[in-house]
Amino acid sequence: MPSGTSIRPGDATNDPSIVRALIVDDDVSCRDILRKLISKIGECDTAGDGLAAVGSVTTAQIEQRPYDLITLDISMPRMDGLQALHAIRGIEHQLAPDRRSKILMTSCSTSHKHITESYQHACEDYLIKPFSIEKLFAKLAELGFERPNAEAA
Repeated sequence: MPSGTSIRPGDATNDPSIVRALIVDDDVSCRDILRKLISKIGECDTAGDGLAAVGSVTTAQIEQRPYDLITLDISMPRMDGLQALHAIRGIEHQLAPDRRSKILMTSCSTSHKHITESYQHACEDYLIKPFSIEKLFAKLAELGFERPNAEAA
């Protein structure tokens, strides 16, 4: 996608009113906060761990309703975020090689190893928790998602 091009609602769904997002975090409060904020720009599904996320992405790809955006925590049970990121990119490569979700890793970890591995597995960006609402929407804007209007934010 050319630099400066915004992702408009519906790019993945052919519905002009919906950006599809998947929020993945084992912490219920983090997941709920992200869902509430990101729902200002689109439709949000949630998952509590990496394994559930991989299942959601697989289903979305098969139904030809892929996610435009995935936020992915690193430290989770059953399958961590880095494993899920690797699996999601594999699913996308197999089922829709010309269409990738924008993946924003979210973590309390400032570990150089985690950050480097995230980018090696092809995430678009990395956001360290805790973060402000402004920082989240700035990252989303950098990824090409339109900011919600001032009333919605």
